[in-house]
Amino acid sequence: MVRDLNFLLDGLPEKGWRPGIYAVAAYRNLGIEQLYDAIQKHKNYLLQSGQWMEKRYRRREVTCISLVEDRIKRYIQRRIEEVKGFNNLMEKVKRGELDPYTGADQLTKKLIGVIANENFMQEGKDQNE
Repeated sequence: MVRDLNFLLDGLPEKGWRPGIYAVAAYRNLGIEQLYDAIQKHKNYLLQSGQWMEKRYRRREVTCISLVEDRIKRYIQRRIEEVKGFNNLMEKVKRGELDPYTGADQLTKKLIGVIANENFMQEGKDQNE
């Protein structure tokens, strides 16, 4: 099996790091040291090539954006029913009188209006304090 997998890897274009293929049987304690050494070598390669930090930066960026998206989604879910005409608009979409894309456009514009008004009102409160 190891030989077959190595043969498959031989057919791939080289990209700087070639993963090793190891026969490991943890329950018999076979190949564990080899695998550990290979993991350490790969980590060192990533550190020396700068890929370790690139991946770390990218994960942090993706995590931050994902958190913002989740917060915005939760905020919208809490506020969407406050949009004037929300129920009427949804009924039109459900009945097919309005396609979902047009409904989404209209709802988005109205929701942005609610958010903008809320922010305007909040700014007024902040200035009075």
